[in-house]
Amino acid sequence: MSSKTLLFVKYKQGDDLALNRLLDIERVTFYNYLIRMTGEISRSYDSMEEIITTLINSENNAATLNEFRIELYRTGRKFNADIWNINTNKLRNPLNVENKDSSSDYMLDETIQELPKGQREAIILNILCKFPLDNTAEIMGVGIEEIENLLVAGLQTIDAKCSKINNPETRIENLPKHEPPMHSINATVDLGLLVKGMKTPTFGNLFAKVILILVCIAAVILFLYPELITKLQTQIESLISHGIGQ
Repeated sequence: MSSKTLLFVKYKQGDDLALNRLLDIERVTFYNYLIRMTGEISRSYDSMEEIITTLINSENNAATLNEFRIELYRTGRKFNADIWNINTNKLRNPLNVENKDSSSDYMLDETIQELPKGQREAIILNILCKFPLDNTAEIMGVGIEEIENLLVAGLQTIDAKCSKINNPETRIENLPKHEPPMHSINATVDLGLLVKGMKTPTFGNLFAKVILILVCIAAVILFLYPELITKLQTQIESLISHGIGQ
């Protein structure tokens, strides 16, 4: 059983933290699907966060991990339908490669982005996101045979344009991914706990603050009523004299 499957089982058993961890693992891949199909960094990130937040705060009826992932990606697709496959040319040098001309990864990444919409999406879902053919077809809303044709055509184009790249499927699968611009859910939760802890004083800190407040109050009183200092000195001297006399 894979780690993701185990987390999904725990989630279905009532462990909400398991859902956070599962989505944290899926986050980068899901973000890459969105950004490669829209070319919009901010929109991809915002929609991903909104979809994930909705999933966390609502019940999910998916019986299996596959069903859960399919629903996640289908929702992302519908959420961004107005910009799907628009402005993907904005996504330039996504791998931050310094020497673009000599980078096979950059060449491969650019070639994928230049593929027709259906071919690109089929390759991203099937190879990069590791969905089997039937799941890829379900997400895209087409038949399995069409997915097979899209994959063949897309890989042929990649093979022709990137002739120096051996075994393109493996290279696509291992292609470096775009990192989301902000922290993951688990990181946010941890930060929230940290802030909560900082706002909740420990007993030692609380005791020190009480002493400081008392000292400040005493200083103000002595400043306003200097005669109290004389009386206090007299009482101390009396106590000392009394103690010596005994």
